[in-house]
Amino acid sequence: MNKKGAAIVEGAIIYPLIILSIITALYILIGLYNEAASVSELHTVLRQSSGNESETVKAENFKEGGVELNNKMGIFYDSIQGSIKEEVKAGGLIKVILKKDYCDEITIIDEEKYIRWSDAASGIIKKEV
Repeated sequence: MNKKGAAIVEGAIIYPLIILSIITALYILIGLYNEAASVSELHTVLRQSSGNESETVKAENFKEGGVELNNKMGIFYDSIQGSIKEEVKAGGLIKVILKKDYCDEITIIDEEKYIRWSDAASGIIKKEV
């Protein structure tokens, strides 16, 4: 049996598999990076907009980017809901469009309103007891 020919056949099978696995790992890492970047952008926009709403932090050069914001009013606190949509087009042999939506919510606590409600609630509880 020819050892040189066996090594060439083995290399012809193994090397493409190694290269394919490296390229697959790179695509997975790129996808994870894009997801982390989108979630980070969403979180940053929510933090900046909640700071502006509560008037505790003033964010200059504030850009919402592709984030969609919705204000939600509550009795004790208000909140801001944000969502960002990500679309990735994968080319090559198989053309695929990957879509992912990220949603998050951040609470805005108005200190004056919170203290008024807690004082009113403690007064009611003391009167009943």
